[in-house]
Amino acid sequence: MGNRTLSLLFLLYFTVLLSERIQSILRIVLDPSMKLFSSPFDIYVETLALASMVISVILLLFFNKEFWLTLSGMDVTPDYGRLALTATVLLFSGMVHTEHTIPPLQFVAYGFLIIMMVAATFNSAKGSEEKAMLWYSLLYAILFSMAIPVVYRSQMENGCLFHVVEALVSFVLVVFFGMMLKSILTGKGENLLGLFPFLVMALGDIMVLALRWKEKVNSFVLVFASLTVIVFVLGRIIFRKAI
Repeated sequence: MGNRTLSLLFLLYFTVLLSERIQSILRIVLDPSMKLFSSPFDIYVETLALASMVISVILLLFFNKEFWLTLSGMDVTPDYGRLALTATVLLFSGMVHTEHTIPPLQFVAYGFLIIMMVAATFNSAKGSEEKAMLWYSLLYAILFSMAIPVVYRSQMENGCLFHVVEALVSFVLVVFFGMMLKSILTGKGENLLGLFPFLVMALGDIMVLALRWKEKVNSFVLVFASLTVIVFVLGRIIFRKAI
């Protein structure tokens, strides 16, 4: 697929997720029963969301000239490394649950990003000798992204400990996913089955699930963390000579 198609998919991801995040913050401000930064948890999630939005907009407007030229119809190649960075910075805002969040709208945005990753992999696979591993790595990266825990509020007695662990795990895993996203978009996604990011994901998700198990089981993270483990182990076996 052409650069313009990839840029359009990126723009859809960025616009939908940014719009959803903006409406969440605005509704908090306009809701008379709420106010920004009303608790330590709210200070973290709202500050990260606002910083993520502002920085990502600055990156997109002022550091991605080729992206805008591509959308205008010019035959240029965007800096996909910068686009991956921009996408990752905005993703931080989507990984914290602020009040009035609309999850279905967020999933629509993530869908556009996943389609962009598939399109980029399709382009990379042309003429590549590592087609199978490219597609397998893409599958792993998608599952890995779904295993990143969203930072939710807890009412447990040890809620403070849980929030700290949850925030750290989520933040670090978004960084790792951003690195995978950069590799995919820049045509270097043949081997994303790195051991260290996997171990951090597995151990981090176990801690997040265990700390909140009695209050609520995060079935979404449990399912996708399990699938990520299965795909990782099988991949390390199937592609052991190439890893």
